[in-house]
Amino acid sequence: MATISSIGVGSGLPLDTLLNDLRKAENLPLQLIEQRQDAAKSRLSGYGVLKSSLDGLQNQAKKLSAPNALVTLNAQSSHEGVRVNVDSSAIEGNYQLNVLQAARAQELVTQGHSDQNAALVDSDTTLTVTLNNGNSHEITIEAGTTLSQLTQKINANSELGLSATIVNDGSENPHRLMLRARDTGTDAAVQSLQFGDTALNDQLGFDSANQTGNYSVQEATNAKIEINGIEINSQSNHIKGAVTGVDFTISPHRSYDEPIQIDITRDYDGSKKMVNDFVKSFNKLLDDISSLTKYDVETNTGSPLLGDSMTRRIKSQVTQALQFSLPEGSVRTLSQIGVEIDHTSGKLKVNDDTLSNALRDNLEGVNKLFSGDQGLGQRMMDNIEPFLKGSGSHKGFIDVATDSINSELKGLERQYLATQDRIETKMANYQRQFQQLDVMIAQMSQTSNYLAQQLGMLGSMQQQK
Repeated sequence: MATISSIGVGSGLPLDTLLNDLRKAENLPLQLIEQRQDAAKSRLSGYGVLKSSLDGLQNQAKKLSAPNALVTLNAQSSHEGVRVNVDSSAIEGNYQLNVLQAARAQELVTQGHSDQNAALVDSDTTLTVTLNNGNSHEITIEAGTTLSQLTQKINANSELGLSATIVNDGSENPHRLMLRARDTGTDAAVQSLQFGDTALNDQLGFDSANQTGNYSVQEATNAKIEINGIEINSQSNHIKGAVTGVDFTISPHRSYDEPIQIDITRDYDGSKKMVNDFVKSFNKLLDDISSLTKYDVETNTGSPLLGDSMTRRIKSQVTQALQFSLPEGSVRTLSQIGVEIDHTSGKLKVNDDTLSNALRDNLEGVNKLFSGDQGLGQRMMDNIEPFLKGSGSHKGFIDVATDSINSELKGLERQYLATQDRIETKMANYQRQFQQLDVMIAQMSQTSNYLAQQLGMLGSMQQQK
């Protein structure tokens, strides 16, 4: 039997077209599954946007819930070399600061060595480093250790409190070991370097009480400043606790010839920015919810989370958190400080002048409205928390929903593959049947043509008789 490469050629029937039409009809279930997959992926993406917006609002609420969140201060220094950081425990005021001396780390530099890769000792020994603060640590020096390897050993052990390097001065004996205390101040300086090997100790040992010619020494110094005439000493250039709530950091690489003016003032702009950042995060969440749940009349299509009950609950919960009043105090509601709900859109709006006046006239009262257990920050966090994170080992509502969608997508993928296999099997059967039909009709056509030819010949013979 002859093989027909394209069905329908032998029979003259449009079997290829018919087979393509059958495939289109059989593929309809696949298209329906793809539509369900696209819808599920859109919901998954929508929940991702929703979770991101909730995270942003929760972060802003967390900032506001901190004690004295809005009681922020601003510190300015008249000298670039002095940085000032303040917290809410500081008080407003002006200070005159004089830098008398910056803190500096001790440096020890040995005499020169001709070869940094020559062995220092023939047998194992030890190095004991003792600092002025009483810390003492020991490391092992193996036989054959070179000056270069000794440097590596010192740097590898942070407990020694030293950093080591080799300086090449270009002389006949150029390689000089330089040791530097890791911290500034006299407490971090080396009191002694004691090697167990006598010869090596004579060469590289150090004793601050009985200095030999082994090392040139740059002595450690403590920072020394005056604040309003009161002298302050510090092991570090970062000076904490000299003034309540105020930290000073002085640069050791600057000159300080004149008194430095330090001004600490209320940072009303910073407080106002925190409130406005919260409002922006709240409004962004509502904008995202509106975008994810809207219905387009012109295209007759709905957004991914149209009709979603959890999205409605989220909007209800965050809006409910705003509707409260403190039980006491002169500032009890948001409207008193110029923060109100737009009843048309549900979003927050801020009267800048009212907020500015409230912050300047009663900062403590405004702060209580947002911070603490009864403040808006904590209320908003409590209302958001179930959606982002459940109690104990339980997941938040959004994670539960996304897990369900991911499970649905996996099921749809399995269903798609099973349906695809079923369709391919059915189409293979169709093609085999069509091929058989094509061959059969072609054979019947050949037989018909043969019989017609024979009958024609028979008719001709009868006429000749």
